[in-house]
Amino acid sequence: MPLTGFRLIKDLHPLRQDAALMRCTHGTLVVLAVIPRAVLEEHFWRASLTQEELDQLVAADIGAFGLVVLAKYRRGEIGSWRGFGRTLSVVTLTLADIQAVYHATAKEKPADQLTSLPIPSAKPSSSKR
Repeated sequence: MPLTGFRLIKDLHPLRQDAALMRCTHGTLVVLAVIPRAVLEEHFWRASLTQEELDQLVAADIGAFGLVVLAKYRRGEIGSWRGFGRTLSVVTLTLADIQAVYHATAKEKPADQLTSLPIPSAKPSSSKR
């Protein structure tokens, strides 16, 4: 049975501190996916992302992040979190996990998401001799 129902959790949650948090299900089991702030900032070449920005980046490409969660879940790379009277499965994504999926799908970082040093545009030389 596959993981289904991927969605972003925006409610207050202990695992959401300094991370984006996704929820999906495996049959009747709830699976949480944690994407740490540092991982998203490095992957998208951003610094000091707010919680809202973390959520927007994940929501904009929830399908790709879902593929990462699915791959790790299938490999058994699962932890657990106990709270609110129950224990849930947790998959924590790393930079290598995310880059592997983005590389495999040849997905590029949108130019408007690059906020490191400005990159000068390469203009063809227009000098005439």
